[in-house]
Amino acid sequence: MNPRNHDHADADSECPPLLRRALLDLLTWTLLFIRNEARNEQLCFAFSDHMHNIPALLNDFRSELLRYYWKVERTCFLSSLERIGWRVPIQFAQAWEIVETEYRRICDQPSA
Repeated sequence: MNPRNHDHADADSECPPLLRRALLDLLTWTLLFIRNEARNEQLCFAFSDHMHNIPALLNDFRSELLRYYWKVERTCFLSSLERIGWRVPIQFAQAWEIVETEYRRICDQPSA
């Protein structure tokens, strides 16, 4: 048995730098929105629910976690915002473009 050493991640488990930066930008903007809208429980929940798994994705990068974020968590976030009458913050646009590009590059690989 070869236990995985979490202090020194394998090269395959490293989040690509451009993707890491985009996810950190999303996390930063999310925290700012939560701070600024602290009295709006529904909005704070939507934002925090959207990003709560990002630290794990950054710490132990795997394509299935990126896929789950892009296909499930982001989609649920968009639905939650729509349900409470909020639009996606413009500050998310550039970061999401990068995440989508990296998602397509990493997760949409044709089967061999």
